[in-house]
Amino acid sequence: MSQVQHSLDLSAVSRLLQSAKTSLQDKQANQTNEVPKQAWVPKIPHLLGSASNLPSYFQQKNVPSVKKEELVSNAPSYLDDDSSMEEPTTLNPHVPAPGISKKKKPAKDTAGGDWFDMPATELTDSVKRDIQLLKMRNVLDPKRHYRRENAKQMPKYFQTGTVIEGPQDYFSGRITNRERQSTITDELVHSTERRDYFKKKYLEIQKSKMSGRKGQYKKLKERRKPSYLK
Repeated sequence: MSQVQHSLDLSAVSRLLQSAKTSLQDKQANQTNEVPKQAWVPKIPHLLGSASNLPSYFQQKNVPSVKKEELVSNAPSYLDDDSSMEEPTTLNPHVPAPGISKKKKPAKDTAGGDWFDMPATELTDSVKRDIQLLKMRNVLDPKRHYRRENAKQMPKYFQTGTVIEGPQDYFSGRITNRERQSTITDELVHSTERRDYFKKKYLEIQKSKMSGRKGQYKKLKERRKPSYLK
């Protein structure tokens, strides 16, 4: 009986030692795998669901590589052959976009905002004649007197138009369709009354210029001759 009890005590002690040994091994393994509490662990942000299809940053598949053998074997042929070397084409960095020009548009020649941007009128021969007649309007009508102006200086900004008679104007004050012309010069030339007046003034001017000269003296002598000597 005593031998059986002694054998049981030995088996129990061996089991206890074995369990202690395994627990000690498990504890040591856990300590080696356990991360220390004071160590800093970076927080990796969670990716969105739409970004799961993107390739990984650490993926290294299909990485391009340089074949050194081909580069070294072909290098002397390119360096020795000067004809194969071509100058690199230089591109102009300041190429304007198509349809866009950097040229500034020329400013319009106008009289200014006070005159509603009146443009400069082209001076043609007919326009110049009309302006000269308007500057000499004191000669056209002897019953009216106007301020004297410089007939040689032409205005730069002006406009021409046609006077349209209103219903309040009487018939005698209007211009008939036969008398109406395209320019002022044409109206004066086609007017018989004006032509007679201009002829009269022309003769007066010629007479004043001929006074005191030899031609006028001869004419005076011819008038003073008696009738039987003529």
